[in-house]
Amino acid sequence: MIFAIRYHSRCNTEIAWSIAEQYGRNSDIHFILLDNKIIFNEIGFQFDPKQLGNQSNIFNQQFNEQLILNDLKQKWGTDVVRVQLNFDCYGKLYGSGLITFESTISSEKHVNALIPKQIKNIKVETCGVELKCWRREGSKDLKNGFKEMNKREFIRQQSGISELIREFTLPKLKNKLKNHFI
Repeated sequence: MIFAIRYHSRCNTEIAWSIAEQYGRNSDIHFILLDNKIIFNEIGFQFDPKQLGNQSNIFNQQFNEQLILNDLKQKWGTDVVRVQLNFDCYGKLYGSGLITFESTISSEKHVNALIPKQIKNIKVETCGVELKCWRREGSKDLKNGFKEMNKREFIRQQSGISELIREFTLPKLKNKLKNHFI
């Protein structure tokens, strides 16, 4: 049986984990933190900075992280929680970034629905700029990337998360998991 326990902060989760580790060694309790190391809840994107003209910097009032976030929340829903634009030490935009969704199974399902695995990327217009978006599933760190991907797949397999995402729709998932909020 699987129980999903949702803690309000990572700190509370780590305290509960340390207590379970200390006192519950024979209870067969396993903790898995659902974050971007386990869940595929991120979308990478690129854009041509030339679309912004001479305003391709972090001081642009028409194209910034907050405006993009608000626009994507209207288009994709409220589980979009963060937009990160990449820039150099002078504030000049590189033309790439990251969109992060909530760390939940339903958010991974949402990302899967937006960009199915058989599609490499999609184009999305936001704040007057066209973004080329793709599912971000792996690390670009060639040295540790494969090790991290293997660790992620092992944890997903052991926990059954991949099967839950693949087999159940959200209403069925809610019936399958017992949710406890602490």
